[in-house]
Amino acid sequence: MPDSRFFKKSGNFKLGEIAKLTGADLRPAKKKDTLIKDVAALQDAGKGHISFFQNKKYRHEFAACRATACFV
Repeated sequence: MPDSRFFKKSGNFKLGEIAKLTGADLRPAKKKDTLIKDVAALQDAGKGHISFFQNKKYRHEFAACRATACFV
């Protein structure tokens, strides 16, 4: 979770809104109304979190990740 001393939580966002703002390809598209409550690292993410995976050395963390959504 981001450090609250530096980052103010802006609220919940629909996954479709995040995809549109970032230009991401949402798969499956039917998940566009799913709510995302916060950002978390792969190993810390759970329901309502969004995370990201960009480095193959973290593939085991990605495979075990419990995030609602993940940028890949």
